[in-house]
Amino acid sequence: MNPEAWRCYAAYYRGMQGRVVMSVLLAAGQALLVLPLAFLVRAAFDTLIPARDFGLLLAAGGGILIVSLLNNAVTLWTRHTTLDIVKRAIATLRMELLDQCYALSRHFHTHADRGRLQSLLMHDTERVDIMSNALVTAFLPGACTSLVLALVLMYLYPLLFVIIAAVMPLLIWTNKMSAVRTRVENAKFHNAFADFSRGIFFVLQAMDLTRIQTAEPFERERQHAATENLRVTSGRMVWLNTAHRALQNIISVFWAVIILIAGGWAVSQNWMTLGDLLAYYVAVSLLSASMISTLTAIPQIVEGNASLKLLHEFLQTRDPLPYHGAREILFQGNVRFDEVWFHYDDAEVLRGVNLELKRGVTTAILGSNGAGKSTLTFLLLGLYRPTRGALFAEGIVYDELAMPALRARIGAVLQDPLIFAGSVRENIAYGAVDATGAQIERASRLATAHDFITQLPHGYETQVGEEGKLLSGGQRQRLALARALLREPALLILDEPTNHLDAASIVEWMANLKTLAPRPAVLLISHDLSVAHQADQVFELRDGQVTQMLRIDAQALEQNLYAHK
Repeated sequence: MNPEAWRCYAAYYRGMQGRVVMSVLLAAGQALLVLPLAFLVRAAFDTLIPARDFGLLLAAGGGILIVSLLNNAVTLWTRHTTLDIVKRAIATLRMELLDQCYALSRHFHTHADRGRLQSLLMHDTERVDIMSNALVTAFLPGACTSLVLALVLMYLYPLLFVIIAAVMPLLIWTNKMSAVRTRVENAKFHNAFADFSRGIFFVLQAMDLTRIQTAEPFERERQHAATENLRVTSGRMVWLNTAHRALQNIISVFWAVIILIAGGWAVSQNWMTLGDLLAYYVAVSLLSASMISTLTAIPQIVEGNASLKLLHEFLQTRDPLPYHGAREILFQGNVRFDEVWFHYDDAEVLRGVNLELKRGVTTAILGSNGAGKSTLTFLLLGLYRPTRGALFAEGIVYDELAMPALRARIGAVLQDPLIFAGSVRENIAYGAVDATGAQIERASRLATAHDFITQLPHGYETQVGEEGKLLSGGQRQRLALARALLREPALLILDEPTNHLDAASIVEWMANLKTLAPRPAVLLISHDLSVAHQADQVFELRDGQVTQMLRIDAQALEQNLYAHK
């Protein structure tokens, strides 16, 4: 058990501790209802039945019914209260995990195992939810109730209580051994489930790749192995939990048989009446049910504890965002790179880059694949921080700026734009919830997307499929440009726009952009020479350095680009 993880988890119940304590105490207080039940049962068998007083016997039965109804009413109330408490705490935990995802840098997310991360955020939070319910609704009330019932039995029937206490060490020992085994099998199950979840995520994501590579047999074998491992580990864990409950039931029956024999002997010796024995059985049955409820919650708590540890470790991960400034400015598209160096791990990508983007000016940066062109985009967006040097927007260093406010004035179309499952309209308006239909249509026309959209079965309401697979590459890129233009950006970044579009489409795009007032700064990043003719200034990125080209020699440039691929 990780004490720090539990301290942090307890903080999610801040402000609700009183309700938790009240629910547990009220549940424990239910144990006191065993006293009137015991007295009514004893009176019925020792006095009322022998006296044939059926009127009072009927009243005693009514009393037993009323006590039972009251007991169930309290159970329903405490269950409703504890459910509300637990679900609120789990919702807070899940929201904090989501916030943590957004608080971590792009570096973290590019290196993270997304399958395991998805399993962590979904399945481990569910296990903590189950654990919390078991803890608050079963273990704590059961433990308190068992203690109260044990004290009542010890007071009413000390001799028989000694017999019960003699069985306790066996119960505790078997439960401890079961908990140790459960913890081991639970760890194996967690790993197997994470592998299975990651495998299914890959199958769905890489379906086209698998078929193109004719890797179905390999992938089936790999995923079948993961499925078989999950079957074995989950089967062991479920069987172990079942065996744990069966063992508790056997001990309870063993317990009851001992009490029957000892109690029967006590009745035969006139040490207690038959009514006393039956009343004692009622109390012991309640104690047994309470203890079984407590003990059967332990495997769920053990499993949830392992998940809680993993979630706590994720929440303690520190890989912060590159910038934390708060200054908002009137950004008009003017950005300057000042002696910017950057490296990924040990690989140096940029070396002393000096570059200036200006409002209304189209800048092209040409370079071979892998030269670091996309890195410039991520630096501009503030998703990466230079190893050395700095970036300035409107003359203000990035360190001082509120990055979300700056990005709101930048439109970026990446070389592999993300189109998510939803309608065309939802994809264009993503992040701009207040956009009107007229604004969406205007952005689509500027992106040369309106014509193909109107030809779709349902126009702007047409569903595009997972990752936009119902659209062509060019259509996806046009939607991404429409999404960027909807923001009316002061700076527009087009990363490898010719990946899915021909030169004529780029010319049309650029012509449309020149009609905007005010005209944004445009950065064209490409390995394609054709984009150079759309720019006001052209730079070449080679060997980590940016060099301005005063005269575009297409043949010499092409030789340079291919020489450094």
